[in-house]
Amino acid sequence: MTLEHKINICLRYIAEQGTDGEQLAREAREALRGAQIYNRTAAIEDILKEMGVNGANLGWGYLRTGIGLCMEDEQRLHSITGYLYPAIAEAHGTTAARVERSIRHSLDGAFLVGDLDAQYKVFGNTTAMRGKPTNSGFIAGCVHELRRREGM
Repeated sequence: MTLEHKINICLRYIAEQGTDGEQLAREAREALRGAQIYNRTAAIEDILKEMGVNGANLGWGYLRTGIGLCMEDEQRLHSITGYLYPAIAEAHGTTAARVERSIRHSLDGAFLVGDLDAQYKVFGNTTAMRGKPTNSGFIAGCVHELRRREGM
């Protein structure tokens, strides 16, 4: 039983206790939702560090935003250039072309100096031909790995 499942059982119990319990349950749900967002952001940053992405590059922030958006809705992976890059660009006040180029630049560096074992665990042999995944392949691999870690 996951922690979230246990918390939901407790929230249901609190809500059944009466009017005060309902308000308390609503507040607890909001707090839990905020904690999940924070934990997801930390998990995204952890996987980027594991893959060797340099936090000083602009691509780091763009990747963090893009992976977060795709974690919310995996369908966004099917429209990287049409939806994801423009959404990241809007969030960061830049253009989609700059987002794509910065992510590619960050991945070039990450797959030159990053931890090969960690990269192999996530991407397997898919990096053998080019030495690194495409931008969309990297984002998809990170999303799938994070989902696996979350048990989804």
